Amino acid sequence: MLQPQGVPVANSRLTVLAVWQAPTVILTVFAVIGLWPDPAVEHRPLTLIAPLALLSASTLALVLVRWEDWGPRQRVIIPATDVVALTLLQIGGVAVIPTIALLTILPLVWLGFELAWAGVVAAFASACLVGGYSYVSQDVWPTTRLAWVDTLLLPLVALSLIVVAQIVSTMLRHNRNHLLTNTTELRAALQSANDQVTVAQAVLDTVGAAVWFYGPDGELKLGNEHGETFARIGGFKLDQPPYAGEHVWTADRTHRIALEDQLVPTALREEEVASHLEWWGSSGRQVALVAGSRRVRRADGTALGAVVAAWDITDLVESLRVREEFLATVSHELRSPLTSIMGYLELAQDALEPGSPALAPLAVMTRNAETLRDRISTLLVANRDVHASVEPVLQEVGPAVAEVVLRHRPAASRAGVRMWADLPDGVTGRIDPPQFDQVVDNLISNAIKYTPAGGRVDVQLHDLPGGFCLTVTDTGVGMNEVERRQAFDRFYRTTSARDSAAQGIGVGLSIVRDIVRAHGGEITLDPAPNGGTIATVIIPHEPITADDLPRSPRIG
Repeated sequence: MLQPQGVPVANSRLTVLAVWQAPTVILTVFAVIGLWPDPAVEHRPLTLIAPLALLSASTLALVLVRWEDWGPRQRVIIPATDVVALTLLQIGGVAVIPTIALLTILPLVWLGFELAWAGVVAAFASACLVGGYSYVSQDVWPTTRLAWVDTLLLPLVALSLIVVAQIVSTMLRHNRNHLLTNTTELRAALQSANDQVTVAQAVLDTVGAAVWFYGPDGELKLGNEHGETFARIGGFKLDQPPYAGEHVWTADRTHRIALEDQLVPTALREEEVASHLEWWGSSGRQVALVAGSRRVRRADGTALGAVVAAWDITDLVESLRVREEFLATVSHELRSPLTSIMGYLELAQDALEPGSPALAPLAVMTRNAETLRDRISTLLVANRDVHASVEPVLQEVGPAVAEVVLRHRPAASRAGVRMWADLPDGVTGRIDPPQFDQVVDNLISNAIKYTPAGGRVDVQLHDLPGGFCLTVTDTGVGMNEVERRQAFDRFYRTTSARDSAAQGIGVGLSIVRDIVRAHGGEITLDPAPNGGTIATVIIPHEPITADDLPRSPRIG
């Protein structure tokens, strides 16, 4: 079937044959069969045989010629031929069958379809010619009202049908074009979505982490090979409940995590899981994972699902464990002979007479041995579990801080650094005195060490509704953002510390952070307004229990 302006609706010419040509041929044959025996039909070769011949020729042409490749002006040959054939049939049979002129309506509508609105005009003119042929052939005009109605009825009926068909066709064509546009856009959007999924899957398979995405119904939507591998190690399947296995352990590698508390079930309960250390796998085949999850939502808050991610840090954990074991072993092995050396140095000093020239070098040796002993003690402290040794008690904090400040005033004076302390009375807190003393001592000694002569170190204590706050501010060299972020890493030393050859091995702030966290508090480093650094320690009042302690994962 063809739309106006020759737009093909079906690719097969047989469709056009079935819709337009076949009904015309069948009805014409039916009319000829009725007219053939009637003696009133005149000029039979012209009015009966010729129409059948023309219809047969147009039908064969329709089947054999690729009319769909032609323009609409060429394709109108077929319906025009049918109109001529039916006009001849009307000449011979209108006296016998007055309604025979109705056979021309179908090819006239077809003609209108092929030429759009121009075809409507052509079809109406053809209908007028068919209806008024008897008057035209006799060169006369209708003289009565009934004659005019008889002459114009067929053209008007044909015109009405053609106009209605043209309007419907225009609407269908508009809808079809709209649907084609929408289909093209949908196909492009679908292709773009498929491309994004392909790219996302490629990215997931490339990165060295396990990533899973679950929809709001708990169905696995996306995952990668690392995720499947980790799930097998943990003893479960990613796409089958309960999404948890028997071989998932806490950071201490000794306690199993309950199925309902494991990573994926927790994420599916719409609970975000902060990154933390877990061990997955059976005994002897465990891998260390840093795992976490996050909810995914639309801009309007609608939940889209949860993303779960895990990174294999087994090699890193093992290397840190080996390093700590090595440091602990070396520290213990060095401490014993060093104690013996210091003992013999003391004996040697006692054996010499006062004023002996050997006392000066022995004093230097003793001082360096004491420095080495302090370094070894620091290493031992850095490798012990601070949380287990903290026993906080409620007491006034100001005197404890004042004692440390007083202890450091001579060193500050020798360095040309002014010290100022604001320690109001009545500020209480739950602290472990020896451990908290180490925190304050380290912060003040660092501030003095990295503040040039003429600088200043301020120590302030503040009472808070839920605890207390201690700040140590210096006007020293300060730290950039990267240095502040890494300052609490073990054995990290800033560039300025290395360049100035300042004493230390880079574990002091790491120990301070562990002690503060063992108290349930937190420590931060910020740039001071006029240069230097502000160290802020906040410790809450609430009693601290072993289960409440915020701690970094212990290695090993």
